[in-house]
Formats: sequence, structure tokens, C-alpha cells
Amino acid sequence: MLLTGPGHKQIHKKMVSAEGYYIMGKNSFSAKNIRLTRHVKNRMRWRRISDEEMTSTIETPDRVDDEIGVKVAYKKIGDRLIIAPYVIEKNVRIVLSVKFKVMKEGDER
Repeated sequence: MLLTGPGHKQIHKKMVSAEGYYIMGKNSFSAKNIRLTRHVKNRMRWRRISDEEMTSTIETPDRVDDEIGVKVAYKKIGDRLIIAPYVIEKNVRIVLSVKFKVMKEGDER
């Protein structure tokens, strides 16, 4: 989130959830009730995962595992299996990381 301060300087304000996760500014991601950490935005860029693929993985996953307070969403898109762990905090899904696995013919997960 950017704030305008004295002298028209832009000041970055960190938004931190109760669990201590750094959250990108409100306008950085279009999906409602989904927040991405800085780590996730970097991983998406490095791994060429689009906002639409991330939204689809979190909102309509093929499978969800629940592991001690962290949910892990799995979604097969094309030849890739996208894996995104997230937590739910105050009706907001905070995505913690993202990775993908290239699926070969006959692979099932």
C-alpha cells in the first residue's frame, strides 16, 4: 500500500496479518478474499504462474489437503500441477507459497 506523505514522498506501509505474514497492498491482486505474501508474488513471477492460474487454484482446486492449520490446494492446469499452501484468517485466504510439478502422461496426483 502506498501512502503520500509530506513533500509528496511515497511511503510504503507494510500490512501484516495477525499471524505475521506480510501482505501485498489491497490493489495488487484482483481476487476477492485472497491475499498473497511477497514471497508468493516473487514465486509466481519466477515460475511464470499467472494471477488467473493462482485464483483458479485457490477458488476451485481439484483437491485440498488440510495439514495442521495450513490448507494445500492442488489444481491441474494444462501439463502442470499447481500447489499452493494457504491459511484462512478472518475470512481471508493468505497464500504462503506456490510451486508446480510438470505432469507426465499417466501421472496422477
